[in-house]
Amino acid sequence: MNLLITGVSSGIGRALTESLSSEHHIVGISRRNPAIPSIDWQELDLSDSRMRKTWLEKAQAKTPSLDGLILNA
Repeated sequence: MNLLITGVSSGIGRALTESLSSEHHIVGISRRNPAIPSIDWQELDLSDSRMRKTWLEKAQAKTPSLDGLILNA
């Protein structure tokens, strides 16, 4: 299962990412690198519209389908 989780660098987002990454492919996004080697981390500041557009284009090419979203940011 491919999951996208926002806010993976700390708190609930990090805890969920660490818990789910052993069973699922995690695309984790945050402004800071969470240093979790088992995930596909991508830098993204959700408040930056240009950065969102660039990220979306790259993400669709790399992971064409997602099975779930956890919007934590």
